[in-house]
Amino acid sequence: MYRKYNSEKMKEDAFKKIRSYCNYQLRTHREVKEKLYAWGLWKRDVEEVLANLIVEGYVSEGDFAIQYAKEKFKSNEWGRMKIQQRLKQRYISERCIEDAMKGIDEEIYRNNLYRHTREKWDSVKGIGCNLFVKMRKTGNYLLQKGYESKLVWEALKKLKSGEI
Repeated sequence: MYRKYNSEKMKEDAFKKIRSYCNYQLRTHREVKEKLYAWGLWKRDVEEVLANLIVEGYVSEGDFAIQYAKEKFKSNEWGRMKIQQRLKQRYISERCIEDAMKGIDEEIYRNNLYRHTREKWDSVKGIGCNLFVKMRKTGNYLLQKGYESKLVWEALKKLKSGEI
């Protein structure tokens, strides 16, 4: 036996639940859509609820991207490349990603890079650990953290010359 799909009632209930879901933390459009589909809403209802959430300020990809970038840069000390990659995986638009990257302070960014360069360089030890091995391991570590290759090699040059 099939239950009748009561579009208005389900939409109203979903809107109330999804608002608290969005109040808990910032969400992407995709996360909200997936949650609404999981609750059994049809596409037109999902689009309508999402549009209302955007109008009322509960969902904003731009705000999500900015907060995500600041959080990952501050707490995980990720580089721009890794942050951009993770935002793309969440289907955030290029424009929102660009705006989020502008929120990262360049001086703090480079200081983090230089500090990580020095710390990793000093931690690489062992048999056969020559200059080439230290540079490769340090460079790979920084690239894995998401720093741009141009900046990584620049930091390694400064380290070798004693500037860091």
